[in-house]
Amino acid sequence: PLIMTAHVVYEALDKEHPGTLSRRICHDLLREELGFQGALISDDLEMKAISGGCGPGEAALSALMAGVDLLLMWEAEERQVEALDFIVQQAEMDEEVRVRIAEAGARVSTLRAALPAQKSMDPDEAVKQVAGNRHAALLEKLV
Repeated sequence: PLIMTAHVVYEALDKEHPGTLSRRICHDLLREELGFQGALISDDLEMKAISGGCGPGEAALSALMAGVDLLLMWEAEERQVEALDFIVQQAEMDEEVRVRIAEAGARVSTLRAALPAQKSMDPDEAVKQVAGNRHAALLEKLV
């Protein structure tokens, strides 16, 4: 139901764009040729392979228009806001962007409906759940 893109340039498929920004890979190959119906999620758009060539808005819009349905940007909230604002601005001017947003939204809704319901967990309870395992130190940093 879900595939994550990679920021790798597959020269045999697209010499100019990394997979995440390649319509040839995300749409033409995955959707049209292979018939993938699920949601397509990007790897972190703040990684150097993407962010080194453009700003957060341009990266997010390029990935969306290539065929990515879920856009990951985890490091800086202000960059997330900048990307969202840029996409909204473009959607206000371009029907093609609005159509892509609707397609992506439908796929994300389908994915969410297929997943088992998850209840939220209090951060302190999460620490108790993983205490003693190898992820506890990471969780401590995050909480």
